[in-house]
Amino acid sequence: DSIFGLLIGIGIILLGSIFSFIGAIGIPLGLTISLDEIGRFLIICVVAPIVETIFFQQFILSFFDDKLENFGIKMNFFFAAVGSAIIFSLFHLSAYSGSLQAASGSFLSAGLMGVVFAYQVRIFKSALPTMVTHAILNFWILSKLVVAFG
Repeated sequence: DSIFGLLIGIGIILLGSIFSFIGAIGIPLGLTISLDEIGRFLIICVVAPIVETIFFQQFILSFFDDKLENFGIKMNFFFAAVGSAIIFSLFHLSAYSGSLQAASGSFLSAGLMGVVFAYQVRIFKSALPTMVTHAILNFWILSKLVVAFG
């Protein structure tokens, strides 16, 4: 599962070099992080992928895909994935000071990644590939931020 997550993460990074809207994933303009390098790495590349995957894929996606059925609502998985991805994107607005304008194409990219993450969980029946993919992408973003802003 980890290898699939790694390969998907690398594939998305390679697509980002071809398609600019994918390359915009999660790179807020003027972001300042007051943690040291180890703290940044741990929060962005380890903790965030784990916590966000558990929350958005195991809780929110599961709610849309399974739990609504308890109330007589059966949702197609695609719509469940899109619903959780929209919430995932909205959550990431905090990285952009709550501004869609500041988020630029990253808001859309985060939503697209939310859909990819939802399908990863469904296909692999495990959250681990999603956590690895998310960690790889966040590491890529962090490295771009370090180069751009020091």
